[in-house]
Formats: sequence, C-alpha cells, structure tokens
Amino acid sequence: EGLKKRNSLINEKIEKAKEARMKQANENEIKKLELLKEKIKRDKERRAELQAKKDKIFSEDDMALMQQMQLQQKGLHKLIQEFRESNADKLLDENQQLQDRLYRLEMEDRSINDRGYMTMPEPKEIHKKLRK
Repeated sequence: EGLKKRNSLINEKIEKAKEARMKQANENEIKKLELLKEKIKRDKERRAELQAKKDKIFSEDDMALMQQMQLQQKGLHKLIQEFRESNADKLLDENQQLQDRLYRLEMEDRSINDRGYMTMPEPKEIHKKLRK
C-alpha cells in the first residue's frame, strides 16, 4: 500500500509537471502569437504609410504633369493666336497693297480715257474674238 501511495504521489507530481509544462508552453505560444500580432499590426501601419507617401508622390507628379500640360496648352494657344495675328497682319498688308495697285490702275485707266485713248476691251469680248 505504501508503494501505491508513493506511485500515486509520483503520478500526481508527473501530472502537475506535465500541466505546468503545458501551461508554460501555452503561455509561450500566446506570447509568440501576441508578438506576431503586433508585428503584423506594425507592418500594416508601415504599408499604409508607404502607400500614402506613394499616393502623395504620384498625386504631386500628376499635378506637376497637369500644370505642365496646361502651360503647354497655353503656350500653344498663345502661338496660334500670335500666328493668326501675324497672318492677319500679312493678309491686311497684302489686301492694302492690292487695293493700292487697283486704285493706281483705275487712275491710270481714267487718265488714258481722259486723253482719248482706246480703253482695253472687257475679257469676255477678247474671248469671243479669239473663238472666232
């Protein structure tokens, strides 16, 4: 009977030791999981920060690109406007020169008519004569 009691005490100590080891192992596992959870949380925060920086950089790049495009567009509009104005000036000058030439020719024609010289026939009359 003494042996049974002794065996049962030893078995109890073994069971308590097993339970203590299991409890310690569970606590260690819980600590590892908590540390892993914290690490995951920090990683998520870091990723969010990096994504925010990336978005900010891209949005700044997009803004710079938009501003550059707007400036280029303004520059194009300005060039087109300058071209139109210079082209209009050229056309006005050319028109004025043609009007001056027409006026000189009319004056010349009048002076010839006033002196009694024959005037040039109309182009239609010339074509009729050439056809015959």
